[in-house]
Amino acid sequence: MIGKVPGFVCALVLLCNILPAVSSDFSIQKQKLKLSLEYENFVDTDQDEITTSGFKATYLLHAQAKLADKMILDLDYQTGAKTNFYRHFNAGDLSALIWSNRANATVTVPFRKAYLSGTFYFSDKLFSEVPPENQFVDIFGGVGFRQFSGAFQAGYRITPLWEISGGLQASDTNFDEFDESNSNWRGASLRLTRKIGDIKINGDYRFRSIDYNRPVTLTPVPLVNSDSIDFQHDRLQELGVNVEFYRTVYFSGGYSYQINDSNNPGFTYRNHRITFLIGTELTHDFHLQAYGILQLQSFLEEDVPLEFPIVLDENDNNTMAASLVKMLGKSREIEIGLQRYVHNSSFTELNASKYILYVAYNFRF
Repeated sequence: MIGKVPGFVCALVLLCNILPAVSSDFSIQKQKLKLSLEYENFVDTDQDEITTSGFKATYLLHAQAKLADKMILDLDYQTGAKTNFYRHFNAGDLSALIWSNRANATVTVPFRKAYLSGTFYFSDKLFSEVPPENQFVDIFGGVGFRQFSGAFQAGYRITPLWEISGGLQASDTNFDEFDESNSNWRGASLRLTRKIGDIKINGDYRFRSIDYNRPVTLTPVPLVNSDSIDFQHDRLQELGVNVEFYRTVYFSGGYSYQINDSNNPGFTYRNHRITFLIGTELTHDFHLQAYGILQLQSFLEEDVPLEFPIVLDENDNNTMAASLVKMLGKSREIEIGLQRYVHNSSFTELNASKYILYVAYNFRF
């Protein structure tokens, strides 16, 4: 709930004040303030529908610092607050105020043909309080949470056209009220890259071992003697290919096949996943960007009962998003965008859809 400032935000503000003193090359390279009006519609399997609108203010920052002779720090930070004008519905109540933060810090050490990097990621979302018995649960990330992630990566350029890289990752996610969705995972990744002119072709393999705070039996089990309870454990493997090219149109798209094996009924699946990102300048003053995740999941068990509510990871959704930006000068923009989320699951309670339409006025400085 909203009522206290996350310690990480205080640490980030302190870091931005310390870096200029320890690094003569510290610079804030990009800043943007985004003021938007949003219209939001959510429909679940019971045809419970939430239609609301609100005002949102978002601040984005990108900074860079040279910490040593060849050590570079890249820092990205985003914070935003949103109000809901309409909050009371038959299906439940929405929070009056939502505050979210997201930060990513990467330290890179380049060598002649290789590099080492470490990344730290933080994200959270805080909600003004709503009585639990009246709260409307938005399974598309519409609940309070906190996430920490870290990664270590190394890469080597075999030839000017071939590069190989790999990394180790770990993450921990906790929700304010939905303990059964809390999780932590550890993983590894491997990528082989081939350059052909302006085109990059990437072959990827990823593995994750995921532990949930969710009992294997799909009934609400009191977690008093947790040592005697089997909790959900998943093993996710992903193999895919991705293509990128930079010309008048930027395009990044790929296909991957995912295998998720779980000891909990209803969570084992096979998934065909397509992703794409397109960005282009339509005219001198108009820019278009579109993004999508299309998934075809096949579950080992179908129509499994779900006895307690859980929330979804954003990567579990079918997502379509597009925005059109009109430049009004060097520092001002008007933006209109549409986001669409659909989720199909072996649990009928999680079959839902949501879309957001927004109009924004952006300041760059």
